[in-house]
Amino acid sequence: MDWSKAKNILIAALIAANIFLGFMYTQNMRADEELKARAAELTARYLESLGVSLDCALSAEEERLPVLFVEIEEGGGADDGPAKDGLRVVLIGAEGQKAVPVRTGLNRGQVISASSAARRLVPRFSDEELKDLRVEGAELVYLVDRSGLESARGQDTAVPAWAFTTNRGLYYIEALAN
Repeated sequence: MDWSKAKNILIAALIAANIFLGFMYTQNMRADEELKARAAELTARYLESLGVSLDCALSAEEERLPVLFVEIEEGGGADDGPAKDGLRVVLIGAEGQKAVPVRTGLNRGQVISASSAARRLVPRFSDEELKDLRVEGAELVYLVDRSGLESARGQDTAVPAWAFTTNRGLYYIEALAN
């Protein structure tokens, strides 16, 4: 048997298989992106059917982010903490303090899209409140909720969350997928 000919045929078959698998992968990725965009469009229509007006675009993008470990220190104000990976660190429930990023977690969790988080925002309002609700902005942040904790200082965990600015105030929806 001529092994060099068999080798060439095997290499050609593997190259063809790789090309086919690459094509299928890109097709699946494109279909997934179209599905996410369609879901964001349907969410916008759903919110508008409830009487909610959208003054911002709701992203369909999902990403993976780690949790953030922070040190709670005195001397903060109404300002949010410093940015980590381009995201603001928001500390609620601990006036006069700030959250300083220490390190990130080892695992990256799947973060839901802004359109998915907007659907989770709806149950927070009555039917009457929804009719004149206006969503003015959606921003991905790291959130540290210290509400109900007695010890104001120490370390805590900040999780990715969507911050929705509305005409009724600021609302946070945890963004890590369950």
